[in-house]
Amino acid sequence: VTALEEVGSTGLWFECEAADEAFVTMAKASFPGAGEALQSPCPEAKSALEVLESLMSDPTWSRWVEVLPEALESASNCPFRSLDRLKECLERLAVYACLRATQHGRSAEDFANQAGLGAVYRPHISATAIRKYGHEYTVRWNGRPTLLREHLTLGGSCTDRICMSAHFIWDAANGRVVLGHVGRHNSNTLTNT
Repeated sequence: VTALEEVGSTGLWFECEAADEAFVTMAKASFPGAGEALQSPCPEAKSALEVLESLMSDPTWSRWVEVLPEALESASNCPFRSLDRLKECLERLAVYACLRATQHGRSAEDFANQAGLGAVYRPHISATAIRKYGHEYTVRWNGRPTLLREHLTLGGSCTDRICMSAHFIWDAANGRVVLGHVGRHNSNTLTNT
């Protein structure tokens, strides 16, 4: 049996076993205003960068997601037009981080599914993409080059206006997602042959 909790107008939701009332309480406490009508954090966003900056201004979202300068830079050059979908997925990424930080013994894919990201979440990039285009998936984090394996892919095309990706790593020490890219889909074996 699964319980579904609707959280205000942001579209965030939490799914858990019915017996796990403690988790529902914790999740609602983690997102102030849960259960009440909330203002959309970026109702007039005109770009991916504006969506990201709006979410970053929310301290609760920022508790679960750290945004690197590279993510801001890639978002500033992102022509993706489905900004409501981008906002929804980035909000759900914070839910994913909350779940992953507070529950144990399950896979990242399970947490992504529970957070409503199952259709867009990918746990890794291909070995071929790493070998050929690894530099596009690498950022400097904690003083060393770090590969951004986990990602969300929105859209199923190679057209930048209708397809984009958000690449990140899991910071287990701090229990949060570190977002290193929000923008054009990076090169892979399907886009560059």
